[in-house]
Amino acid sequence: ACTACANDLTGHRVWLSARVLAFYLVHERFEAQAAPVPAAALELGSGTGLVGLTLAALGCPAVTLSDGNASVLELLHSNVDLNGLSDRVCVESVDWHAAEA
Repeated sequence: ACTACANDLTGHRVWLSARVLAFYLVHERFEAQAAPVPAAALELGSGTGLVGLTLAALGCPAVTLSDGNASVLELLHSNVDLNGLSDRVCVESVDWHAAEA
């Protein structure tokens, strides 16, 4: 995980943009019935994981949540478990500050 991010708590809150996108996904899926569930999804900089967890709850069979902050990764693992979605959601560490190999 990103050592430069150790004290950054940015990912520990649910941002308005995540709430709006999650609401939109639910609305399109159930009310408008216009949006098919994707076969897979990758959420970069997941924070709490609201958008990816919403997709998984809507039926997306393969969701990857990612972040670079170790404490956010712990939060993501907890949120996946609390929502009973470990069969379709995985959590990965992505360090945006790491040099390419």
